[in-house]
This record gives sequence, structure tokens and C-alpha cells, in this order.
Amino acid sequence: AHFVRKKYKTGEKVSDKQMSTLSVKEHEKFPKWNYILTPSGTDA
Repeated sequence: AHFVRKKYKTGEKVSDKQMSTLSVKEHEKFPKWNYILTPSGTDA
């Protein structure tokens, strides 16, 4: 792991359509803290 100093935008909105294209899987031990995003094969 390493520290990333990049500043990210906050407050960005994601539509329901965009959200439905994401492949989101909850972390096995800490589902409320961590999640895994995997490519869905389509452009959002």
C-alpha cells in the first residue's frame, strides 16, 4: 500500500442508470466499510 496525495472531487452525483452498470461487491469481513468494484465491460 502507498499514500496518494491526489485531490479528488467530492459531491459528484451518479445517476441510477450509471450505478446499475457498476459491479459492486461488498467486502466479506467489513461490508459497510469496504467494497470491490470490477469492470462491467461497458462504458458508463
